[in-house]
Amino acid sequence: MFREQLQYAQPRGPHPEWQKISKAIYDAMQAALTGQMSAKDALDRAQATIKGIVG
Repeated sequence: MFREQLQYAQPRGPHPEWQKISKAIYDAMQAALTGQMSAKDALDRAQATIKGIVG
């Protein structure tokens, strides 16, 4: 099973601030899935956060 999954695996982002970018995405997903925010609002917030990180 593990070997099969490796066919589709993708490495994490190459950006040095990947942990912050990943957290913004994770937080947006959680906010949308728990009903704290609409999906659009959560993703808009994540986009703004990520834009601030990558410049």
